[in-house]
Amino acid sequence: MPTIYACSWSYIGGICGGAESSNSGKTYQYCSCYYSGTYMIDIYSPLKFRIGGITSVSTIAPHDCTVLGGIRYKRNPSLFQEEGKSAGTAGNGYVGGIVGDCNVSSFSNLYYKGTMDTNSSDPSAKDGGIVGYQSGSGNKSFTNCCVGGSLYSTNSGDNMAKLFSQGTNNSGRKYTFPDCVVETGTVRRGSTSTTVNSSSDVTIDLCTGVNCTLQSGGSLPSVGSITWPTIPY
Repeated sequence: MPTIYACSWSYIGGICGGAESSNSGKTYQYCSCYYSGTYMIDIYSPLKFRIGGITSVSTIAPHDCTVLGGIRYKRNPSLFQEEGKSAGTAGNGYVGGIVGDCNVSSFSNLYYKGTMDTNSSDPSAKDGGIVGYQSGSGNKSFTNCCVGGSLYSTNSGDNMAKLFSQGTNNSGRKYTFPDCVVETGTVRRGSTSTTVNSSSDVTIDLCTGVNCTLQSGGSLPSVGSITWPTIPY
């Protein structure tokens, strides 16, 4: 995909720009979708974005979807300004390997491998290997989801890129990751760098949002080699 320079708030996805659960009586599903490319989505903008390898925003969980490719997002208010918008109100972008912004409780059979790069974004973006920003209350689960590659961000501490999902104000939310795998050698980099080489490297803080915990009896992702789905084209 060519580099995009956008001057307004936008919703960018490899398959669909974005859709709510229903629109004029229509229901949208994201099932068995595939997308690939070196930097398949490459965006520069002064305003905030929702970006996902499959769709930018959805209130229905995608499933059985694969994205093998890079996403690069740079927010810089000095690039140019939409008329009437100030840089101070632009906010953060949400960038996910599968979906940028998704308010659902469970995800299954999702695969992302690539280089996700929001390292030059100012202010920093919310980004995760599967979901960029996971809104909504209640516990969350990822089942048979796989992540590999490199996630680069400018963030520090709790707001650094997450292997599976990012969020804010998630105190008390509990997660589990049955049958999920992180590929050996996956890198998460911000103010510090973490390379995942074994299961001992994987923590709940590395996987997901701020102040979250593991569900009782829940499991963290394992680490190993992954047989990535074949893109059928």
